[in-house]
Amino acid sequence: MTEAQIEDVGEALNRRVPKKYHEGAPHPRPIGRPFFTGFKTNVPAQNLSEEENAKLVAAVEKPGDLGYVAQFVFYAKIAGGPFFYVNLPNMKGGRYEIGESFDIGEERVHCDISQRDLESMLEAGYKKICEISGVV
Repeated sequence: MTEAQIEDVGEALNRRVPKKYHEGAPHPRPIGRPFFTGFKTNVPAQNLSEEENAKLVAAVEKPGDLGYVAQFVFYAKIAGGPFFYVNLPNMKGGRYEIGESFDIGEERVHCDISQRDLESMLEAGYKKICEISGVV
């Protein structure tokens, strides 16, 4: 697959996400309510050379080879935080500071996920971000 084809698979997965999770995101980032970041893959990877990325991209033969992650994120209404996240699909989450990174885990969503499973995962992630950020 090419980089463009890999990106298209992620966009197709994002189009399957109900609009209620996309409202106001990704730009500008909504303040004071959870938002969905969109599904992303690590092919190509930001920390690799062009040659290394070319090999990584060339190794992807079909869309099912790709795994995607996403987050629900919450930015507080006050400057400086607090900020919260929940990773999808592994549902790990917590508080973080601006500029800090957090572990996305090893689990991935694949393009063949059923719509029912996709929406169940999104609903659970949204519920969890609301709980940990204090949004009712």
